Amino acid sequence: MTDQTKILYIEDDPGSQLLVKRALTFAGYRVVVASRGLEGIDMAIKELPDLILTDINLPDLSGRELTTRLRADARFRKTPIVALTALSQAGEREKALAAGANGYLTKPVDVDKLPKQVERYLRGEKETVGVEALVVGYEAYNQEVVSRLENKLRELEENNAELRRLDKIKDDFIQLTAHELRTPLTLMYGYSRLIQESSISRQLRESSPELQTVINGLVSSIERMSGVINEILTVSRVASGKVELSLGPTNLAEIAERVVSEYGEVAKQRKLMISFNKAQWPVNMRSDAELLRLALSNVVGNAIKYTPDGGVINMISRSNASNVLVTVQDTGIGINKDDQQRIFDRFYTANKTQLHSTSKTAFGGGGLGLGLAICRGIIEAHGGRIWAESEGRDEKNLPGSTFYIDLPLQAHAPGMPNVSPSPTGNLSASSKVMSSGVSGVSGVSSVASSTSNPSASGSPKNAASSVSTSKPPSTDPPQSASPPQNASSASSATNPAANASPKNSPSTTPAPNAAANAPTSPASPASPTPPTPPTPPRPSGTG
Repeated sequence: MTDQTKILYIEDDPGSQLLVKRALTFAGYRVVVASRGLEGIDMAIKELPDLILTDINLPDLSGRELTTRLRADARFRKTPIVALTALSQAGEREKALAAGANGYLTKPVDVDKLPKQVERYLRGEKETVGVEALVVGYEAYNQEVVSRLENKLRELEENNAELRRLDKIKDDFIQLTAHELRTPLTLMYGYSRLIQESSISRQLRESSPELQTVINGLVSSIERMSGVINEILTVSRVASGKVELSLGPTNLAEIAERVVSEYGEVAKQRKLMISFNKAQWPVNMRSDAELLRLALSNVVGNAIKYTPDGGVINMISRSNASNVLVTVQDTGIGINKDDQQRIFDRFYTANKTQLHSTSKTAFGGGGLGLGLAICRGIIEAHGGRIWAESEGRDEKNLPGSTFYIDLPLQAHAPGMPNVSPSPTGNLSASSKVMSSGVSGVSGVSSVASSTSNPSASGSPKNAASSVSTSKPPSTDPPQSASPPQNASSASSATNPAANASPKNSPSTTPAPNAAANAPTSPASPASPTPPTPPTPPRPSGTG
């Protein structure tokens, strides 16, 4: 024994912990303590003690189960493990030795004898019993383990059933609350519009700029509240498998252009460049156009929130005869590896809640953690999939993030054969498609004022100074989706067409470095399948 000899003591009783630790420390040993079996296993792996003392009755694993677990690890096959317990009934010693213990000490602890007993075990002493007694101990220990396992499984099943019941109550409460809030909110919105449009109000506003500011703030807040409630209703439909699709001909190029227009004013204010080439995007799809707009808007809005001012957001589309792969890549702070699956769960946010910001478009802006969950529900209801990739989160070096949306060009309602299956195969029950139309969903957006009007969130003239709609030469080889290195400092303000509306902008007008980041013109139906990143593990749950 030296002053470096380390002993791990696993005991849940504080009094016993203190007594044994004092006795062994006084004898010259270094003692570390754990209060639970699982904690003891973790500490043993971390500390690699020379000897382990363990109680039998622990809050989680028993001392015997803990011993068996440690003996399965090559690092502890020869480590002395000694039971120190108040159990003195017949058969308890045999069960402990059958589990792999070297010795069996009973309480109350004799502090004068304990250091010498520990020293003997450190020198290799082992307690033995007869073969017949050991066999009986093995059988009793096996029965004990099976019985505990059965009880734990029953307990987990009961707890799981209760959690499912509570989760359903929670979902029902959220949906009911959202519906209840919509009734007074509708009246508030109607009255606020009346105030805006009445002749008396106009006269007062013309004479009082302060009143104009108050009324505008009131209407804006009501619209935003309406958007939040719609988000909650939509995500409750996603969770219950009731995403309703109104399938029809869809021009994805126009949808993407609308999304870019929605954020035009924000991009101008924050000096962000949204690189977008309309010629890449398919114009003939079968899907729910409004829900796809919502999903794409939320993804782009997420990129805006986590990209510092002056950054770049690339929107790229590649398609073949059956599928389209949409890529939204930013030069933002990135996403931690552990968060790249969980960001699509309901109410999950990677930001610290105590630093929550109410703005949805400011850098680091917050939200309810519903936008990406809604995206996943909508994409999966169409038979597609969505995932994110990033080297990690780094607010200094800005590694950026890339979101991928893989969609079939022809979405199908249940019961209809899908001749263009997506990589995810058949639709899961959690995202069952119904063709009964969209109800109460189309109003949700990352900007509350965005509707079917592309300029609702900002004038296209303003958006043109920070939005690129260029078309690269068709002879260029396909390029990667990585953003331009110097694009964050570039601006299309020097472009003669900078003041034109996006929908009127000539497709031959290149923005800075846009051609270096966009693939060639859209592939024909006979073109090969675009390269797709490896499929990450699908996150659990329905988002």
